[in-house]
Amino acid sequence: MPDVLVLVQDIVTIACGGFNAAYFSTRWAERGTRASHRVGAAALTLLNAAIALESVFFLALFWTYHWQGAVDRFFWPPAWLSARLLLLVGTAFISALILRERASAPR
Repeated sequence: MPDVLVLVQDIVTIACGGFNAAYFSTRWAERGTRASHRVGAAALTLLNAAIALESVFFLALFWTYHWQGAVDRFFWPPAWLSARLLLLVGTAFISALILRERASAPR
């Protein structure tokens, strides 16, 4: 039963992350939207795509390990870094937006 829960949790996370990324990417592409909203939508698109990608990576790692497959390729630094790069970019983008907002706020 716990294996099914792992599968369901990651599949739902992948589906929600993909849905959210698709939604925010359409908001990002809208031309009539305020620039600040478009930038926020871009950040949320990146972050949700990263969450979905990372869930795919870890689900593949879990099932490969579960079926006694070779997991070495998951721990190969380029594979590991690639799976997590979008998450870094998304969180760094949001951090940059927060820092920019704090720097421009009146004191």
